[in-house]
Amino acid sequence: MTNRTSGWVNLLSDVWQNISKDHLLGCQLSLFGELLTYDLLPAGDRHDGIAIAEQLENVLEQVQAEMWRVGALVTDDAASFWEELKEAEAVIAPLSLASYRLQRDENTVDTLGFQQHFVRCDNLLECIEKRWAKCKQPLFMLGFALHPEYVAVAKDLPETDVSGIGTLTKIAVYYHRRQLATADLGELRRDMISRMRGEFTNIKATEFRAPWEYWAAVAVETPSSVLPKLVMRVLSIAVNTATCERLFSELGLIHTAKRN
Repeated sequence: MTNRTSGWVNLLSDVWQNISKDHLLGCQLSLFGELLTYDLLPAGDRHDGIAIAEQLENVLEQVQAEMWRVGALVTDDAASFWEELKEAEAVIAPLSLASYRLQRDENTVDTLGFQQHFVRCDNLLECIEKRWAKCKQPLFMLGFALHPEYVAVAKDLPETDVSGIGTLTKIAVYYHRRQLATADLGELRRDMISRMRGEFTNIKATEFRAPWEYWAAVAVETPSSVLPKLVMRVLSIAVNTATCERLFSELGLIHTAKRN
């Protein structure tokens, strides 16, 4: 798939403890939802951030030596997750209460309805804003604008530090310089502006199942444009280690005291 799409894989990692109390470093490669479990490595006695980082450096060197193009290294940040769990609970609690009430056997059509009462919405907005502040906002907004289903929304956003046709064009040029090369920047600017205005291609997103399939078709239609290459690079970036978490959950169900 990397050869077909020109995408760069994500190296995902997380540490897991098996039934023997051994700590293992799990590594996966992902690209556009396709996953490859790369290795399960002994993590040793040191489990601090520095030790894991050193081990990940070795894994990264090995992956690159095998000619994988790695675009991002994504790890788990368990500490901040548990610290913010109470904030998440405050947001979810009212939704859980409403869900349980809706499932009561005593409910009939005359007892249920919708009321426009905003309960704890400030907590939810505050939680979202804190999370958004930690993100690389220009990169996320560029990915949003380059997604074939959201371009119509993105082009109508006002000009800010992270939105608007002019700003997003500058962001595209910045990441092209950083991730690919410095040539053809004038062409990239023209193509990006044309894309945001809906003039770049007549290919419709509804004809394809996934964004990368859409942009692969656009790349064939516009072989001289550098924009599809940038898009494949940006949209191939993973944002979390959820796939690793699911892998360890499945291993946990298999590797138990009763089954061993």
